[in-house]
Amino acid sequence: MYSLILTALDGSPSSEFAFNEAFMIASLAKASLLAISVVERAASPVDPGLPFAEVDTGRPGPQVVARALERARNICATYDVPCVARAVDSCGDGVAATIVRVAAEQGADLIVAGTRGTHGLHRHWLGSVAEQLMRTAGCPVLLVRLPAGLCGSTG
Repeated sequence: MYSLILTALDGSPSSEFAFNEAFMIASLAKASLLAISVVERAASPVDPGLPFAEVDTGRPGPQVVARALERARNICATYDVPCVARAVDSCGDGVAATIVRVAAEQGADLIVAGTRGTHGLHRHWLGSVAEQLMRTAGCPVLLVRLPAGLCGSTG
């Protein structure tokens, strides 16, 4: 079935819900879990050799993400599900491109991601991460949406 499942955490309720789904699948399939959090950095517009700069994405901050990664490690350890949970530098790429790159590099055979249902101009100009994953991933993608009434923040 699956041997390595990748899930992306950003500290949001939808990513936590997706982690829970990925954890259950990994547990049932006796698979390993790779939980990543993408740290977005923008390439220098002046000189590609200059260091990347932090990007303010409006997503939960580093402390929230660190707690989400630690939670993933703890849950997996408690139930003996092999897991690596770590932050991954985007190296100037977008979130979806980074997730797809890591999935390919690590040989993931399933990506599980939360979706927030981005809409309006944001979706028109940028597209949603979920939509980009569906179009570009080289393995199956499971998108998990929060049930109605569970929307909120974990900040």
